[in-house]
Amino acid sequence: MKKKGIAITAAAIIVVLLLLLLAAGFSKRTDVALLDYSVSEDGTKLTFHAGVMSSEGYIRSFKDNGGGEEPH
Repeated sequence: MKKKGIAITAAAIIVVLLLLLLAAGFSKRTDVALLDYSVSEDGTKLTFHAGVMSSEGYIRSFKDNGGGEEPH
């Protein structure tokens, strides 16, 4: 009976830790900066090179808000 309680407690702790680890990956970064950009030879593609200003973390994707401007 006591072993069952310890196993359930350990499983609950592991689940909570995994959820915290997973949830941290979906937060929005506010310390991202554009480092460089390039234009393809035919002028149809822009490639942005962005970086995180803190010592840890990375950029997984971005959301293009557009800013109400028409593309060139």
